[in-house]
Amino acid sequence: MYSDPFSALPRNDSPCHRFHEMDWRKNRETCQTIANVYENTAWGQDLAKAFLPQVSEAGLKLVLDEPYPAGSTNLMPIALKIKGANADIVSLASYVSDAILLTQLIAKLKIDSIAVIGHTAGFIDPSYIPSTGVSETNYVYATDSWGAMTPA
Repeated sequence: MYSDPFSALPRNDSPCHRFHEMDWRKNRETCQTIANVYENTAWGQDLAKAFLPQVSEAGLKLVLDEPYPAGSTNLMPIALKIKGANADIVSLASYVSDAILLTQLIAKLKIDSIAVIGHTAGFIDPSYIPSTGVSETNYVYATDSWGAMTPA
């Protein structure tokens, strides 16, 4: 076992830790708002609850805070809300089928955010990029966490 493991990823006791330290506001004129969209299971709701204080710490304005039914086959109403919010950053907490569908809809609707943050789960699944398409995943940043017992 390594004595000093290093990871750029947060520990799993704080899934959104360090989000506020990322310099989203290098260009303060264009990066000021964020939409937070998450599936409505305990995981999605807990992640959203942990994430919201970090939005304030990052100096971003929350323009959409929207849960949706996990495993939905039609996420167009959610995608339209994302488009209507016109956020600079879109934060998504989704399992793989929802992650794929939302990413495809964001591309189809030409939602022009600076970045999409995909929180763990579906965005780190090996099937995400092949199922979504490489061009559709441009500017999608995936996060993941690690446990203290995770080998380096």
